[in-house]
Amino acid sequence: MIRKFVFRKGKTVILKRLAFSILLILFISQIQSLTVYAAGIGLASSDIIIENGMRGQTYKRSLRVYNTSSKDKISVMLEGMDDVKEWISFYKDKNFKDTVDQLELKPKAQIEVFVLLQIPKSAPNGLYEGKIAVSRFTSKEGNKFKLILPLNVKIKLGGRQIVAGIVRSIFTRDVEVDYNLPISVEFQNIGNVTAQPEIRVQVLGSDGRIVDSFTAKEETVPIETTKVLIAKWKTSDRQMGKYTANVDVLLAGKSISSKSLSFGILKRGSLTRKGILEKLSYSGKPAVGKSIKLKALYRNTGNSDTYAKLVGEVYINNQFDRRIHSEKVLASFLGSGTLDVFLKIEKSGIYKIKGYIDFEGKRSNVKTIGFKIKSPFTVYYLIAGIIVAMVVFLAIIFKPRGKRGKKRRKH
Repeated sequence: MIRKFVFRKGKTVILKRLAFSILLILFISQIQSLTVYAAGIGLASSDIIIENGMRGQTYKRSLRVYNTSSKDKISVMLEGMDDVKEWISFYKDKNFKDTVDQLELKPKAQIEVFVLLQIPKSAPNGLYEGKIAVSRFTSKEGNKFKLILPLNVKIKLGGRQIVAGIVRSIFTRDVEVDYNLPISVEFQNIGNVTAQPEIRVQVLGSDGRIVDSFTAKEETVPIETTKVLIAKWKTSDRQMGKYTANVDVLLAGKSISSKSLSFGILKRGSLTRKGILEKLSYSGKPAVGKSIKLKALYRNTGNSDTYAKLVGEVYINNQFDRRIHSEKVLASFLGSGTLDVFLKIEKSGIYKIKGYIDFEGKRSNVKTIGFKIKSPFTVYYLIAGIIVAMVVFLAIIFKPRGKRGKKRRKH
């Protein structure tokens, strides 16, 4: 009985140790993807490893920085180190426009950082190792950044170029006469060099005869990138009716995908025009005699290309003053863009500008911005009044005394 009890107890201990070991292994495996420092800074990312990299290419990655403190705001600095120091730059937006090397994080905040690695064309083949250092500012060490979290970077440059890609979709739509027919090809570059797909199109009429053929090969696709390429066919001087487009996509001279698409050329006005004004703003300092630039961000939500222009109705002191508009531009199907127009400030008052986008007669939603312009004469009068007051004050202080004052001094 005692032996049986001891055996069961020993078995329980073994099972507990086994469960603990499994949990420990799982915990350690997660450490590689999320590293947290007790001083209040965290980093979510795995090591950056690039096999068979190529000279002159760019590689994009991202990482996430955390402030684990619930009370303190922290400053963090990012920098590349060792072999990859000159190859790495950091950005706060996924479009890789504005570089950043220092971040401010509020308590419990997190920021996604986009990493761009640019391999020089002159870099010889070999293994390059470095780190991304994520450091925290500390005032205890003479206002310096203290190294906190290193992220390993390994890049192996080889001499073999791999040109490869996948066509994920090929599609088109009906179009109105005189507008370009867009044939869209969604292409993913899975090679290690920039790809330049070739799109060959053969257009057939409703009777099956060849109407036209053309090739598009202007756009390139960076590595590790998916991009929609558009081949455009001019429909001007074409008959309205049903057509077929035979599309063949080639890469490095070899066909990788093909598809037949049916579409129609319709009369003008058959397709819906509509869109959204997403943002209305201005740049410049409003003042009498000066001009500001109104800027609008729009999106075409209709089912056709359309011409768009920004229209602004200007009100001064709640009275309509004038209407201004930008030059019209061609807004592509489901595309977005910006429009701008200058407004000259001719008089003072409270300004209110109601802006919208005109999509060939169809108005978007309206957005309003405003500002107040003070009369310049008010400022001049204020300055003049201050000067006069100072002159009077100084005149009173330094006013020469009369003869009586002199006589009294003699006595």
